[in-house]
Amino acid sequence: MLDTENDPRYCLNWACERKFTHHNNQKQKNLCRHHPGRYDFGHTGLTIAETHSEYLKPDSDKILWRAHWTCCRKAWDDYGCTRGRHKGPLVKEMAVRKYVWPNEQAMKYFWKVSSDLWSKKLDQEGVFDQERVSAVFNHFQERGDGRVKMNQVVPLTNALKLHHAVCYKDLSFHFKFLDVINGHLSTLTYDGTTIEKDL
Repeated sequence: MLDTENDPRYCLNWACERKFTHHNNQKQKNLCRHHPGRYDFGHTGLTIAETHSEYLKPDSDKILWRAHWTCCRKAWDDYGCTRGRHKGPLVKEMAVRKYVWPNEQAMKYFWKVSSDLWSKKLDQEGVFDQERVSAVFNHFQERGDGRVKMNQVVPLTNALKLHHAVCYKDLSFHFKFLDVINGHLSTLTYDGTTIEKDL
């Protein structure tokens, strides 16, 4: 018998994240409802302007593949598709998790898979070339003050090829992409009407 058999543990299985004890976990093997797969972030293949309307349609046939759990193809916030045993450390020994499922920010705990083919394409298009990025941004700013009006965000992000950068392994592009198409970008700006270059 473990000394910690009845001490609380924290299940790290995705879509569960409940507290449990080793004792109960051994007695009942199906207490945990979780997703055993990884999260696939999907891809649209569309420009920001096209995606703005298509991404929000649940039955759009223009989306290449939607974001989903690889185990069941369900959405991020759907309950787990599999039952099994909890897995995780003692609560008193684990670091505090800043984000917990189903909070979308918890997606940051996943590595995004980016193929060599996509990485090569992004390099060829100069998506991350700082000179090109600066030149594109400067073209859209009106007063030379390092800011672009919100009504120019969609054409700016199209020109920056954000819809291609979203395929890169760096998840910050994925979240910027979602902020643009979901209209959340204005909440992250200084005054709600313009965005700065480093955003």
